[in-house]
Amino acid sequence: MGGSRFQHLGPIVRLARNEHDQLAADVIKALSGIGIDARVIPHLRSKSSFGDIDLLASRSSVEAATDEGISRTIGATAFDRGPRQNPTLHLLMAVNGGSAQIDLVSVNSEMLDFVASQLAWGDAGTFAAVIARNMGLKLGMHGISLTDEDHRGQVRATIDLTHAEAIELLGLSAERHAAGFDAQEDVFAWIAAGKYFDPTIFQIERLTNAARRRAGVRPGYQAFLAWIADNRPPSRYCWGERGSKVEEWRRRLFAMFPESAAEIARKRAEARRKDDLARLFNGETVMAITGITDPQLQHLMNAIRKQIAPDRLLAMAQNGDHDDFARQVRKIALSEYLPTNF
Repeated sequence: MGGSRFQHLGPIVRLARNEHDQLAADVIKALSGIGIDARVIPHLRSKSSFGDIDLLASRSSVEAATDEGISRTIGATAFDRGPRQNPTLHLLMAVNGGSAQIDLVSVNSEMLDFVASQLAWGDAGTFAAVIARNMGLKLGMHGISLTDEDHRGQVRATIDLTHAEAIELLGLSAERHAAGFDAQEDVFAWIAAGKYFDPTIFQIERLTNAARRRAGVRPGYQAFLAWIADNRPPSRYCWGERGSKVEEWRRRLFAMFPESAAEIARKRAEARRKDDLARLFNGETVMAITGITDPQLQHLMNAIRKQIAPDRLLAMAQNGDHDDFARQVRKIALSEYLPTNF
């Protein structure tokens, strides 16, 4: 998204609103012929020109059609996805004066409505995600998730909410969002009217490293910071120092969404089991017990996995039964564990 993927192939023209709408309609019609029900991501109503065309469709229909098939169907002159897991297929089409870029974003079918709303109205979703992050939530292409973070890293559990419900949870008016926005300033005012608006959390230095990089190249985000500086909207909530409200909100959200909290607890328990097991059963430990090194070591590790049941390995790890583990490993090391063609 952004219209710069194919600049090396020639000029990418900005499309007037009527050109954008007509080309989008033509592409959507062509895609429907190969089973892709694409939709335009809603844009600000006052927007008069476009650097690209943003479309949304279900991942299953896009994968069934293939990138090559989609490109051929709409008459694209080039296409690119980058990494296979990238949800966006970038397509180039010839237009008067040069070429236009079309970005076809694909998501799981059950997420279509959520993502269409999250990506709608310029940077509205980006600003809402900043509020979510300060609550210990993640708002984006995968819905809204409860997050928990410790020394093992972040664990997430999806919360079963519609986008409107998620927006209300963030203290924003879902009704106003659904009505749409004419201009950037309307989006800014919507955010500033939110129950949990605090201008400090939107400052660049308060963002994560990844969010800071994205904000630095998004004119809409820079415009919001300038609007805050010029208009000085009042703070409606005090978030304090970065991270100072995390535990308070985590307790509140865990109580609000017990099923998601339970899922996080299960994931944490599984992570602890893996940590326990990794401390006992690893290449360095097995090598120290047996003196065996690569390439034989890898075959021995595989033999241990096969001959000692996972539950027993875990029990040894959790009980600190290193002597029993060492005895079993030495026994396996004396067996014929190497492949016959080794």
